[in-house]
Amino acid sequence: MNGSSVDHKELVDGYRQKIVDYYLHYYPNHDLTKILEAIDYAVFLHRGQLRKSGRVYIAHPLEVTLLCAQAGLDESCLIGAMLHDTIEDTVSSRNKIAELFGKDIAELVDALTKIRSYSSVNQEESKQESKRLTYVKLLQAASRNVRPLVIKIFDRLQNMNEMYAMTEKASKRISQETMEVYMPIARRLGMNKVSRELANLSLKYTQPAAYRSVMERIQQFREQNQEQVNQTLEDISRLVGDRFPVKLEHFWPDPCDMLSPVGTISVDMEPFVTVDAVLLDGADTVDLYSALGMLHTTHMYVPESLHDYLASPMGNGYRALETKLNIHDLTYNLIFITPDIQTINAHGVTSNWPDGKVRRREFYQRYVAMLGKIANDGDLRMEDVLSHAELENIIVYSPKKEIYFLPEGATALDFAYLIHSEVGQHASGAVVQGVERPLDWPLESGDVVRIQTNPSVHPTEQWTDWAKTSQAKARIRASLRKQRQARFGEIGRDLMDHELQKYHVIPSEIYASDAFAALLKKEKMTAEELFLRVGQRERLPGDLLNRGRLVQPDRLRQQRLLENLSLRKRLFNVLKTERDDILINDINDVILHYARCCNPLAGDNVVGVIQKDRGIELHTAQCPTLSKVPDRDKVNVVWKIDTRVNNPLLNVHIADNKGVFAHVLKVISDAGINIMEFTGDTLSNEERGSGKEGLLKLRLQVRNLDDLLRVAQQLRRIPDVIGISRED
Repeated sequence: MNGSSVDHKELVDGYRQKIVDYYLHYYPNHDLTKILEAIDYAVFLHRGQLRKSGRVYIAHPLEVTLLCAQAGLDESCLIGAMLHDTIEDTVSSRNKIAELFGKDIAELVDALTKIRSYSSVNQEESKQESKRLTYVKLLQAASRNVRPLVIKIFDRLQNMNEMYAMTEKASKRISQETMEVYMPIARRLGMNKVSRELANLSLKYTQPAAYRSVMERIQQFREQNQEQVNQTLEDISRLVGDRFPVKLEHFWPDPCDMLSPVGTISVDMEPFVTVDAVLLDGADTVDLYSALGMLHTTHMYVPESLHDYLASPMGNGYRALETKLNIHDLTYNLIFITPDIQTINAHGVTSNWPDGKVRRREFYQRYVAMLGKIANDGDLRMEDVLSHAELENIIVYSPKKEIYFLPEGATALDFAYLIHSEVGQHASGAVVQGVERPLDWPLESGDVVRIQTNPSVHPTEQWTDWAKTSQAKARIRASLRKQRQARFGEIGRDLMDHELQKYHVIPSEIYASDAFAALLKKEKMTAEELFLRVGQRERLPGDLLNRGRLVQPDRLRQQRLLENLSLRKRLFNVLKTERDDILINDINDVILHYARCCNPLAGDNVVGVIQKDRGIELHTAQCPTLSKVPDRDKVNVVWKIDTRVNNPLLNVHIADNKGVFAHVLKVISDAGINIMEFTGDTLSNEERGSGKEGLLKLRLQVRNLDDLLRVAQQLRRIPDVIGISRED
């Protein structure tokens, strides 16, 4: 056996022994057969493979498995961790793993296997689609069994420890994904220790210069204050220890503690010392309050720094009494806890894994169930996953004093959907603390909220902006899809009706005929599905009449000769006749959305663009974007709305440059229109692109719709006006 083989065997044997030792610590006298077989099987499958770092590949699954063993995870987790790359990177398969280790293990490993999506046209799109499908599969599996998600977090942690071997571009991309996806998910699962490790490793590659600077500052802070901190800890230990047995553990700041609100490392932020004050010998929560009170009476504490997470735990189960003390010009973040609470705070869902108590806690069950709902939504959006990773720190009450948890920033609409999806779907308003409020009203802890409902109310596009939680957003999007499909179905039936009426037949009789039933069978769809496809321009009425022989062939030929149309005109004749225009009676029709490239207003001369998932996007007739849209996807839109306008509110999106406001006012004044009401705001980073931008809200006094459209057209000609929309 050569030297490399000896080294390889020693490496495997060393990891195997550590894994066994940790596992038996949590599961004494447990049968190790399956775990050892999984190690041997993975070693066999990964033989000869190397990591980009140059290490033998088997070191990676061994280290992931060791992390799981150190966390006290069970046999299934360890086997899944050991085999997590075998389907993706070796000759093994799901069926083979099921044969050797059972179908549950095979499902676990499959959930951890990336999905490959190939496209000869766009490689980047293939990568993004592969990532999306992989997330969907992982989150769907996690909603049934949290194990694959926990293993994936440890897998990412191990990969981050080898990021030095990646290119600068790859390390930054992977670290950014870690910071945006895996770190907040780990935190939401209560795995705070792992979450902090992921954050610090990610910042090393996403903000390398700032990371180096802040590490130097932290080291300097530590060297300058080590002696003083030691003395302060002795004083606190003596003061509290006189009454309660206490163990003090202090921690110097990490780069992730020095982040600004926008997520960048702040080198100028004042460092602080975190101290875990762990009360021993069976201390209870009353003792924690007493110990806190002792320090507050003897030391200067930072105002408004007290957080009682014992009475109101965070959404990830974190519990503690936290306060900040200012001692000799240093800030100390004091955390009062018991040993059991300390373990759960650090490890969350993985703590006490052998007895399963933590895994069954409501806040973890609620989270993984929501991940499954998001994944099953059909349009996975990672921003929804991330928003739901935010901790539920607001406690809201129903009139019956039922308790509900929501994230900060949640609105009355979020609360409505949290109560029940049907309540959310028909929510018309809210009563908060006895006062009527709109659905976008932000809630605060302690609010008593009653939701008002109306059966005629349905979600609108604006609701997606009002809702902050992923649960509400997913339900709203699903409802909007359903409403749009219904409207497309209505449009499709109208188009079919008109096509049939050309031949002087009664549409309802045709739809009840054997010929129509045969057409549906041939097309493999229901009548509703067929009308939907026609409305979405995936099927043409004339072609369906011919294909289904819904009208006699000689009559079809006669009609075509009569119309004397070219092939192209025949294909698109439904767009060329006034009777086939799409008539819009409601400017807020769920099927409509207004293009941001040209910002049309209701009543403008517009062209619609069919978008199957979003409905019909309206563009002004002169919009340059239309030149890139195939004719088949365009529809004529005719407004059938009241031309009387009652003091409309215009939103004017502007570049915040000198003189633009005066220019806007002059255009309106020159048009002879009065401004009844005006407000102006600077847009936040999330609302704007690059540079300073603002939003002017102008309520105008106009005689009719033509006056409004005329002044809007003049405003669009101002170079610093980015867009215009109508709010009411």
